[in-house]
Amino acid sequence: MNIRGAPLLDRDTVQLRASQLKLVCEHSVNPVLAVLDREYGNASWVLALTQASIQADCLMRVRKNA
Repeated sequence: MNIRGAPLLDRDTVQLRASQLKLVCEHSVNPVLAVLDREYGNASWVLALTQASIQADCLMRVRKNA
């Protein structure tokens, strides 16, 4: 949540980013490493990666209060 109490990444944004990462992985000839900042260090993002069967390694920085 941000200062105003709204989610930082809504479900549609997470799904869009996951589908973009999946396309990158499908077209890459090399292994993919996604380096993600605090906004993506959450269960919604991890769940989206798992459900979409995205073949990428992720390095995530999570929030202190996560």
